[in-house]
Amino acid sequence: MRFPQHDELTTREARVEAAVELHSALAGCARPVGTAPPAARDASANDPRWRPPTDVDLPVVASPEVSFWQVVRDRRSTYRCADEPPDREQLSVLLQAVDLSPSAGGLRSTEVRLVVPRRCQYDGRAAIEAGVYRYDGQERVLRGHAALDPVALAGSVMQPEFVTVFPMLVVLVADLDPMLEKYSLKNYQMVFADAGVLVQNLHLACGTAGLVGCAIGGIDTTVMHEAVAAGPTQIATMAFAVGRDDRRTSCSGGE
Repeated sequence: MRFPQHDELTTREARVEAAVELHSALAGCARPVGTAPPAARDASANDPRWRPPTDVDLPVVASPEVSFWQVVRDRRSTYRCADEPPDREQLSVLLQAVDLSPSAGGLRSTEVRLVVPRRCQYDGRAAIEAGVYRYDGQERVLRGHAALDPVALAGSVMQPEFVTVFPMLVVLVADLDPMLEKYSLKNYQMVFADAGVLVQNLHLACGTAGLVGCAIGGIDTTVMHEAVAAGPTQIATMAFAVGRDDRRTSCSGGE
């Protein structure tokens, strides 16, 4: 790619375009040599396969009273989780960690997509359908954002167990518009600082909610962009696999 000169980056639009192109070039380095990304979805409004799932309301759950140092000591990454998926109370506690995360420059540039590869069924309780959801923290709702594209999702991760074992993926999507309207192209890197803070918060929240997780750096972010139906000024920065802790069965915040 030809990187633009400084005098070509005088507008927000030019900076965003350059950052997206740079991000795509770097993302392609994660793809095995000789392979191509999956074809883009045919998101026809008349095709029921591509209809977004319905919204999921999240309950208000009290913040668990757990020692910070206890949670830090217990925090762990894992490739295994219980067969039963997280319930809505656990998801509510987990996503509070998103609302409490600071952001570079005071700009809320990162939003969450929750990817559910398979329908999560609960005994005697409403299911969470497979699909891509956008977390709305103000309304405490998972907004049905897009239908699941299994081919793109499978092609976006280097380790298949993250979508075959874990029931949910939290995908962090940064919108470059607010960051690059205020700052230079160099500050494109700050959305990754935001992602790191968010991932650590998710790890800590898992420790209070009876969940386990694993940060996923081995992703093709260009393919993940397609899998979560991100917008043209957005980039996928990190993913986080989440499941129920097989050593615990309930959310401590809801007891």
